[in-house]
Amino acid sequence: MLLNSSCRASQLPPYRKLRQFHNGFFLSNLRNVAYAELKDHMAILLVVIHDLVDPQFIISMRYFIDFYFSATSKEHTDASLQIVQDSLEDFQKYSAIFAKYSKCGLAFPKKHMLSKYVGDIRNMGCIDGYSTQQSEHQHKKDAKSPAKRTNERYSSVKQMAEFVHRRDLLFDMQAQNSQPRIEKPNLGVQPTTHKLISKLNPSSINELFASHVNVGQFERLLRSFLDTRMEGRNSTRNLSNMPKLDTEIVTRYQTLIIDDYDVDGICVREKVHARENYHGRDRYDYAIFRDGESGHIYGHVIMFFKAVYKGAAISLCLARRYFHTNDGPHITGLTTVEPGLNRSYRGLFISLVHDLIQPIYIVPDFSSGKFDGNDALYRRYLVNTDTDHLSRSVAQPSTVPLLPSFITWEHVSDEHSEAETDTTIDGVNNTSTSDISEDDPMVE
Repeated sequence: MLLNSSCRASQLPPYRKLRQFHNGFFLSNLRNVAYAELKDHMAILLVVIHDLVDPQFIISMRYFIDFYFSATSKEHTDASLQIVQDSLEDFQKYSAIFAKYSKCGLAFPKKHMLSKYVGDIRNMGCIDGYSTQQSEHQHKKDAKSPAKRTNERYSSVKQMAEFVHRRDLLFDMQAQNSQPRIEKPNLGVQPTTHKLISKLNPSSINELFASHVNVGQFERLLRSFLDTRMEGRNSTRNLSNMPKLDTEIVTRYQTLIIDDYDVDGICVREKVHARENYHGRDRYDYAIFRDGESGHIYGHVIMFFKAVYKGAAISLCLARRYFHTNDGPHITGLTTVEPGLNRSYRGLFISLVHDLIQPIYIVPDFSSGKFDGNDALYRRYLVNTDTDHLSRSVAQPSTVPLLPSFITWEHVSDEHSEAETDTTIDGVNNTSTSDISEDDPMVE
């Protein structure tokens, strides 16, 4: 399993700042593991091992990851805190499977502290606003400076606490009497902008798309797009009656920059790549596209290009659509999709660049196998939203399948009781004399 999971992790496509696991997946391959590396492991854990371990382990980790993302949100309501509590309760219900691998049966303080999150968030706010670790600057204010004001006797700790308490009271009184803070005016949400960069030399349509799609098929796809999307017609007509570009010369681009703004005016920059050489390997990202007024679709970006239509330049994107499957809930709780090789135009579609919402992390479902005669595409893919909060906000919520039977904490308690009973009969320790060392001082 170790070799198989490490091989799978090395085959995953790049995504944003997610770590690439070329030298092994498990923590034993790393030194001085930091929080960011642990988070990157969690982001791909389920997609790498979901068919290699017990399903109860996968479902338990599914609920823990849901708990993590819900608890670390930037804003909270009563409904979101209820989601945090429900995810934690589901994790606790299925986590009994870990007990047989834990020397203490998962009875350690950090697991107990998970139950404090909802109460702490209600009392002190979102958890990104405070920390359980004390910085060096805070240590000087709360420990070193107060220590200098004591008489250095046995009651110095009490004296330090009284000093800090009185100091904080003075600061609170000053804050209450100070002038109210002037709120930043609400300038409104700025519109999302799209910009193509990494320009390549202009070329004809036949030269540019010959290596990616059938040229005749692409011409019909392009003219159909102009007829329906640009002209607004509900259905396509004969090819001879469809509009076409002003010129056959188009310009290809390799990267799209999306600048989106939240309600606070903070810019969130995303990059979508369609490069043949990105740090020594191909990189063609996946993205979410608008489909109509309210829907969206998943696509694998193949190319960005600019063309001229009716005297104006238009920015377009060629991609392959990934359709939702009807296989039911996946064991990982992630949405399953499949490439549209058997659909019209082999799943290819053209979209305006500003209809691209953001990149999304779609990874192979390694248990599904590959298409016959196509070593590059798997039969099924997973929309991995375990990477960040932004992906979870735009993708569909996860659905976790139900297990008909699983290990409960009652089973663990019964097994523990049976193990204790096996070592004791009628109140007498059932220890074999062969287990007693001759060097034991109790042996006469």
